Amino acid sequence: MRRFSLTTLRDYGMGKRTIEDRIVEECGFLIKIFESYEGKPFENTAIMNGAVSNIIVSILLGKRFEYDDSTFIRLLRLVNENARLFGSPSVQLYNMFPALGFLFGACKTVMNNRDELYAFIQATFIESLKELDANDQRNLIDSFLIRQQEVTPSVKYATHEL
Repeated sequence: MRRFSLTTLRDYGMGKRTIEDRIVEECGFLIKIFESYEGKPFENTAIMNGAVSNIIVSILLGKRFEYDDSTFIRLLRLVNENARLFGSPSVQLYNMFPALGFLFGACKTVMNNRDELYAFIQATFIESLKELDANDQRNLIDSFLIRQQEVTPSVKYATHEL
């Protein structure tokens, strides 16, 4: 899996000029957003997170989200909230004493966020599987699905199994 990941990421531009092109393209969108504020002060944390996330998403999914896309905003909030909660004392206590998990609400939030992220990933894989073409690998997910079919050729995917 490690070798597949490194090879595939290299194929999609990591350490090459193509990743630079994706970064430059996203910078263009970022500049337009900054210019839309016409010199007025604004909070740029969410916008910068969105720009970085879009570069990653372009490699994984072969597309980008608009900064105001509701799905994209929700996914960013889930990831940010989980990152914040992982460092919280209640989650650290839960990691030391899992039997006391019922006392800590933050753990339930982390688990709910994880489940929602997994549901998005599962739906994304199902959508990619429906449009899968071994001769036209558009993104990392397509490459993964094709590689998985090569390793286990007798397994045919049903969309509900993913």
